[in-house]
Amino acid sequence: FKIPDDWDRYIGIDFGSSHPFCALWLAESPSGYFQEDKCLIVYRELYWANKTTLESGREIIRLNKNEKITWIVADPESKDGRLTLNRELNLRTLKAPKHLGVNEGINMVKEFLHLNEQGKSRLYFFKECKNTLREMRLYKWDDKSKRDKPKKVNDHAMDSLRYTIMQYIRYNAHC
Repeated sequence: FKIPDDWDRYIGIDFGSSHPFCALWLAESPSGYFQEDKCLIVYRELYWANKTTLESGREIIRLNKNEKITWIVADPESKDGRLTLNRELNLRTLKAPKHLGVNEGINMVKEFLHLNEQGKSRLYFFKECKNTLREMRLYKWDDKSKRDKPKKVNDHAMDSLRYTIMQYIRYNAHC
């Protein structure tokens, strides 16, 4: 399945150097294509560790293949990473809407995964996004915490996905 050129595309970034850096590419299908509502498709991932922010940014540019990206959203905690991508590589990023909170972001992702009456979700994944699919299976709540929060392991693609869906909802609320 080839993503049509006229579909809106987005990138979500979770920074890491010794921990994995993850960038996910998502495309928005129009209403009626997969189901009644618009859907998001995770179609590409960059998932690696022990690389600099500049190396990761250059790889994003290489993998992007001149696709038109509507916006890039990134980890709100990494101002240095966002500034480096902007200043050195002209990759302008939006700060993920952190004010909504991790749990609210997880709930937004769950809403996209929820099956409608026809048994279809609003979130799809290309099988090539192996690390994202692996993390989906391994993502767990921290049972030892007094608060509801996920374990901080196997969460880099999940954070990237959460940032992207949170920004997507915020972006579409203003369109």
